[in-house]
Amino acid sequence: MRNSGAVAVVEGVGDHGCEYMTGGVVVVLGAAGRNFAAGMSGGVAYVLDERGDFDVRCNLAMVELEKVVEDKTDRNIMIHLEEIRVLPQELLSMDLPEDKLRHDAVRLKVLIARHV
Repeated sequence: MRNSGAVAVVEGVGDHGCEYMTGGVVVVLGAAGRNFAAGMSGGVAYVLDERGDFDVRCNLAMVELEKVVEDKTDRNIMIHLEEIRVLPQELLSMDLPEDKLRHDAVRLKVLIARHV
């Protein structure tokens, strides 16, 4: 998947996900294959790392990995998002699988809103 400015939410990606990405936001809710972010020069990618081994599969030549930390402003941002309807209605009502944390949908919306 190459992204030059779109917002994408995917269940998973194979090898070379976000290769040569130059802009936009990608949220990966499932597994990511090897060589993720090779040549990625712009944009932001969020990957749910349930196995804890994403750092081994990510090409770190041009990107840095950071943990996402929820802060107190996240809920305030969500209130404003709901009011101005920045995101498509489908995303605002997104229902993640039951095994995810209760606030994952809120976090996902906040992450995307920060980079759109």
